[in-house]
Formats: sequence, structure tokens, C-alpha cells
Amino acid sequence: NAFSKNPARTWLTIQQALQPYYVKKGKNIRYHLELIEEIMDKFSFEDFNDKPLEERYPLGYASQRRELYKKKIEEETEV
Repeated sequence: NAFSKNPARTWLTIQQALQPYYVKKGKNIRYHLELIEEIMDKFSFEDFNDKPLEERYPLGYASQRRELYKKKIEEETEV
């Protein structure tokens, strides 16, 4: 709920809260960091703001989650 109302501020809060876990996980966190960077790279500078998200943002969120699950399943079947 906070993210949908203040996305940029909430994103910063999440990034700051994750820092201790990055340190704790060490090399094992690389995959997740790359995913986060890939997502951030998709934002244009102008779109990264604190304007509330539109009502259809859950569609994009669900699509992203599905893609992550799909990648994970593909990786597991390759092993």
C-alpha cells in the first residue's frame, strides 16, 4: 500500500532495509542484485517519482512475478 502511494520514497526505504542482507549473503546475493538492477534499469528518470501508481499497476506486478517464476522453473529443469 505504501509503495503504490509513494513509490520512489518506498523504493529507497526498501533498498536501505536490504543493505544488511546484502552484506550477510555475500556472493550468494548477486543474482538478486542483478534482478533489482534490471528492474531499475527499466525506469526512465522521469518515471521514477512519488506520484501514486495507477490502478492497473498490479497487472504489471503479476506479470513480473510470473516471469521470475518462469525463469526459476527453466533454470531448475536445466540442472
